[in-house]
Amino acid sequence: MRQPRWVYGILGAVLVFSAVAVAWALYGGRETILLRGSFHSVAHKGSGEARVVTAGRGGRVLRLLDLKTYPGEDLEVCLVGAPDAEDNDTVRDSQPVCLGAYQARTAYESYAVPATVDLERYRAVAIWSRSLRVNFTTAPLAP
Repeated sequence: MRQPRWVYGILGAVLVFSAVAVAWALYGGRETILLRGSFHSVAHKGSGEARVVTAGRGGRVLRLLDLKTYPGEDLEVCLVGAPDAEDNDTVRDSQPVCLGAYQARTAYESYAVPATVDLERYRAVAIWSRSLRVNFTTAPLAP
């Protein structure tokens, strides 16, 4: 039995879409991990992982994986200009680059890292309370 023409059109579209999806998964969706580190406690317990990865077209993204810490007020995710930050003064004195608000409700978050940030200098991620001026937890980053 011969199929109507529209059936072949739909099948062709599905095949093209599938080929594009497979090509993107194999070649276009890869990320390169530039830096990574595990969170440790500072003012509050902290656990999870931070990764700086390359994104499409040469951009960089900070990914927080399974981060858990005390749910304080006005928490921000900041890159710290130091190898580690085990106190509040290190964060304050390092001219941190804050990337956005920390949302404790999600286990996986991403933040764009500006191209102007020197990853040779900014080697730690801190969960920082802007209103309390307290470093909750930090992840030192290494290649």
